[in-house]
Amino acid sequence: MKERLSNKKRTFKEISSLFSIGPILSLIVLCIIVSFLSDKFFTALNLVNVIKQITCYAVLGIGMTFVIIGGGIDISVGSQVGLWAVVSSLVAVNTGSVFLAVTAILVLGAATGFIQGSIVARLSLPPFIVTMAGQMIMRGLITAITNGQPITGLPDGLRWFGIGKIGPLSVPIVISIVLFIIGHIVLTKTRSGRYIFALGSNRQAAKVTGINVVKFQIITYMVAGVCAAVASLILTGRLGSALSNGGLNYEGDAIAATVVGGTSMSGGEGNLLGTFIGAAIMGVIRNGLNLLQVQAAWQDIVVGGVILFAVILDQVRLHRKE
Repeated sequence: MKERLSNKKRTFKEISSLFSIGPILSLIVLCIIVSFLSDKFFTALNLVNVIKQITCYAVLGIGMTFVIIGGGIDISVGSQVGLWAVVSSLVAVNTGSVFLAVTAILVLGAATGFIQGSIVARLSLPPFIVTMAGQMIMRGLITAITNGQPITGLPDGLRWFGIGKIGPLSVPIVISIVLFIIGHIVLTKTRSGRYIFALGSNRQAAKVTGINVVKFQIITYMVAGVCAAVASLILTGRLGSALSNGGLNYEGDAIAATVVGGTSMSGGEGNLLGTFIGAAIMGVIRNGLNLLQVQAAWQDIVVGGVILFAVILDQVRLHRKE
């Protein structure tokens, strides 16, 4: 019996050691594989498309990293992206004010995060259930507002967030880099960041030490809401319209990017650099599947498999530590 347990532990260690090389090498290997499958992958035009996809996943992943490190999960962010895209487009088209449109969705994103975070933290309800309810409500609102029709005729100021440039860099890249720097500093250099890690590691222990666990859990959901609003600006600007299915299943890519990047689903462990690499991996996977003309349904199956695989590896890492 002891020998069997010893063999199982040794097997876990062997499996986990295969992936100790990290996400960066995984990304490199993935790029090589896709380039062999499609000679269009390393073309300039395609690489630009990959980067555009990555920025949206990366921004969403930043918010998701905060939530998961804090011990939660938010599966409503994809629907938030779709809803805030619709709201910002309607405000911009009807008022002509891009500033008002941007301000409105940033406030709404933070408010949605506050509401969902408050329900999770104050009522001790499962975050999956709370955010699933939010996801359904927001998808319903999108359909009710748009009646299934796209919103077009967006002002150039709103499109700037998706196709504009600041010097040699595109606006989405600049936005994602700025948010990464801010998020990284908060998580690694501030007391709030340490509290969020403590909250995810052991909620009760964090509470005993005097940390306001309710406050900081709410903050993580507010960060996710704001990041969803920013991601909606990038998506809307890139497409030039707000679609009724905007942001559909984006929560899966955000979770996958976060977990593939090394953030533990158990909470209390993770970093934004890993999330960015995870976002790049998801962007390459999506792009590779598009180049190979794989149907959208099968793409979702692949992404679902990636999430499951990443969670299994997360559990392998946990077993290795024990």
